[in-house]
Amino acid sequence: MLNSLKDGISSVSPYDTAWVALIRDTNGSDKPQFPSCLQWIVDNQLCDGSWGEESIFCIYDRLLNTLACVVALTTWNTAPEMRNKGALFIKENICKIETGNVENMTCGFEIVFPALLEKAQHLDIDIPYDAPVLKNICARREMKFKRIPKDLVHTIPTTLLFSLEGFRDLDWKRLLRLQMPDGSFLTSIASTAFAFMETNDQNCLKYLQRVVHKYNGGAPHSYPVDMQARLWAIDRLQRLGISYYFEEEFKDMLDHVQRYWNQEIGIFSGRNSNYCDIDDSCMAIRLLRYDMHWEFHGMLAYPGWKLGHTSSNMVEQMTFGLARRYTGEIGLEMDYSREGESDGKRQVVESEVEMFRHMMRRFIDAPVWSRNETRQMLLNNLLQFLHQLSEETYETLSKDIHLQLHSAWGTWLMSIGEEKSAGQEEAELLVRTINLCGGLMVDDDILSNIDYKNISNITNKVCFKLQSGKVSPRTNEIESNMKELVKLVLENSSCCINKDMKKTFLTVAKSFYYSAHVTEEVLNFHISKVLFEPVE
Repeated sequence: MLNSLKDGISSVSPYDTAWVALIRDTNGSDKPQFPSCLQWIVDNQLCDGSWGEESIFCIYDRLLNTLACVVALTTWNTAPEMRNKGALFIKENICKIETGNVENMTCGFEIVFPALLEKAQHLDIDIPYDAPVLKNICARREMKFKRIPKDLVHTIPTTLLFSLEGFRDLDWKRLLRLQMPDGSFLTSIASTAFAFMETNDQNCLKYLQRVVHKYNGGAPHSYPVDMQARLWAIDRLQRLGISYYFEEEFKDMLDHVQRYWNQEIGIFSGRNSNYCDIDDSCMAIRLLRYDMHWEFHGMLAYPGWKLGHTSSNMVEQMTFGLARRYTGEIGLEMDYSREGESDGKRQVVESEVEMFRHMMRRFIDAPVWSRNETRQMLLNNLLQFLHQLSEETYETLSKDIHLQLHSAWGTWLMSIGEEKSAGQEEAELLVRTINLCGGLMVDDDILSNIDYKNISNITNKVCFKLQSGKVSPRTNEIESNMKELVKLVLENSSCCINKDMKKTFLTVAKSFYYSAHVTEEVLNFHISKVLFEPVE
């Protein structure tokens, strides 16, 4: 399925199909240019008289789809019973807009819905045009028109290109300069259909013909959506914890995204766009940099960094926009999934180990640590914890890590009380535990590897400084060390250390960096979210 994404997969949109159905025959006859679109409308009315997604009821979407389809059927004097049933649905449900969730409002609703109302009124469709809710929508449209600089619409690509069918008095000679190479206006089928009706531009027509043919008579809301489809497929599979099984597919998909990445503006949901959106661009930055696409590693930004590997102010602004949105971009994401992690088991282990580490540290630092009974209680809990990890790993991976786990934690415990603080090696302990439970460490021979030692030492150094509180997380020293760590993680320096094993070092460093920013109470709350609440 992942290999068949091609231009992306979208369902047919009744609204956009209706706009294509409105196009008259280019040869001059009084017939539709796309009769298959009209037929699709006839074949897909729902039992309540509306058009839309049957399993999901969103009042904005249903009303917009239904009004567009009724307008199309009335224009061609087709299916009178369906038209009447659709108009009745609108009359009975128009009041629901007042109580509808604004967050679910269809993109550009306040612009395009009044435009459809004008068409419906011209066709004498029986709708209560004087209803206060409709007057309110039309008033908000006029208010938006006053706020939108007319010259802006014609000068630079903006999201307004996606809703051209809702505008009046457009300068099409200027607008055609903003047309995409595939003939569309920002991949919007409705906007492109309206543009063709106004200009008779053949590139618009060819684009619409390709889309209708591909969707067997209908039309989606947007085409192509190849970039968005790939990025969100990868993101969803990562969150499910099963991305390990799709590494080759992910590589091909991200190569496709990188191929069409525009260093000046970013990307849009479809390739070759002259406009970028923040959602797709930020998702691309996140996935490309964590998938070891080297030219993106400079975008792993910390507060105060100067990005040396980006050539565009736009990309810098987007990256630091993320950094401002979170408590430092290096912190854990607030959706409580770990960036770049490819195995759901390891995600849970990370949280469990992190929680146990904090508990251990609280006991060791407290005065009660000197009491023998306290030590015995904590050691018993530790043994149970390690036994649980060993058992779960064996059940999942058929790999016995009992001796390796006990050796790692035993060495760490023995270092307590020595001149060299155990805190200096906590990061390495966490990394070893997570990698063992994730099946990434076959044996302990890797511990003597020079590259492993280098990345381990720098991780220990960074994490110890962050935990000790002797330096601010935003000092030049910490930033310099984090840059060095990122470089060691991303470069292909040794075949002995696979990329997932190295990613664990960065993940652990991120958790220490995050801990330095938040209180223990907030940290425990987030750990609880990861352990006990499902990822939405």
